[in-house]
Amino acid sequence: MSSPPAFGKELREQEFYLTSDYALLNNGSYGAAPKRVIAVKHQHEEDMEKNPDNWYARIRPDLEAEGLRKLSEFVGAKVENLAFVENATRGCNDALKCLNLQAGDGILINNFTYLAIQNAVEYIKDFNGVTVFKIELKFPLNSFEDLVRTFTEFLDAHTSIKVVVLDHISSMPSLLFPVKQLAEVFRARGIKTIVDGAHVPNQIDVNIEDLKVDFYIANLHKWTFASRGCAFIYAAEEMHNTAKPVVTALYNFGFPGDFTWQGARDHCTYSSVSEAFNFIEWLGGRTRIEEYTKDLGDWTANELTSTWQTDMLPIGNELVPNCLRTIRIPDTKAFPKTPEGTSLLVTALRELYKIRANIGYFRSLNNMYVRVSCAAYVDREDIAKFRDAMMELKDLEPEDQKIIDMKNIKEDRSLDDFLYD
Repeated sequence: MSSPPAFGKELREQEFYLTSDYALLNNGSYGAAPKRVIAVKHQHEEDMEKNPDNWYARIRPDLEAEGLRKLSEFVGAKVENLAFVENATRGCNDALKCLNLQAGDGILINNFTYLAIQNAVEYIKDFNGVTVFKIELKFPLNSFEDLVRTFTEFLDAHTSIKVVVLDHISSMPSLLFPVKQLAEVFRARGIKTIVDGAHVPNQIDVNIEDLKVDFYIANLHKWTFASRGCAFIYAAEEMHNTAKPVVTALYNFGFPGDFTWQGARDHCTYSSVSEAFNFIEWLGGRTRIEEYTKDLGDWTANELTSTWQTDMLPIGNELVPNCLRTIRIPDTKAFPKTPEGTSLLVTALRELYKIRANIGYFRSLNNMYVRVSCAAYVDREDIAKFRDAMMELKDLEPEDQKIIDMKNIKEDRSLDDFLYD
């Protein structure tokens, strides 16, 4: 096999189908699968179509077993504690809805919990009558110790909590939570822990067994180069009799047995996941990728804050994820600090400069922040393009024809998608 290309533009152009004229700084939302992973997936699809009965019954199980074996090694989990699911949202729903919570039981989330999971918790509240508690985390957040203290004090004051749903790396704002330390606090109180690790695999090193949590769910299509619709759910051994998928096809096969068949569907995202791990190994392994993305992230934070005369999200260094940097957008004339102004800015960056980035308005800080995804296929040239675009946009007047034109473009996203606490 040939040597891998350099990270950044060379990797993007040789190994991905990503368009070359955009600065794609939002890997954290959808990820990107390399050409070779897509090729293997398509080959499996062809093999399946040639003889569906044989592929599903005889070939698929071995391919998925090999993928789970490699996943087991990669995330530090026993293979018998793992099952594939479509995405982290689905896996978190599986974990939440199998616990048979009753009226009066408490579920704890926080204001940075991913919105889809907050919605799932609200559904359980309406359906089962549980009580939802939410910790309102406030900036600045300086350390893991601060977070552990905040959760501990809240639990001491609210003794009906039975389950905590906790991000390992929150989506927006992006910060790393001390899952191992917090899980110890929860376990001492008899509280179940569900970890949403959507952004974790191949962004930071993780040993799930060492965390001692009840459920851990994560995507493989964000940072691990799998095809989209590929994630996993981990269930600790003592949860095997409890863990059930929200769609029942197999029943009383235990875990992971009940998760292995949900009716006829495309399993090729799962069967091709081994190639994603092969790709990581070919690039030099997770450590080499992490070294590049962390260096790019640190450079990005320094370059944007110094040029824009802004600052990072007010969190301590140990809370900063490896591949994600949340940076304050400079003050502008044409883009007010509101969800509407944020939506308009996202439109302008896309339409005028071909830049995709995740930008939100933070109500508590009264500022817009961008989450920059420093993926292995991103380089300093992409960041510089974004840097310079913002320097031009910040001085435009609201009456500028460019701004008027942008206001006439309808965004597909709701304004609520741009609003954060």
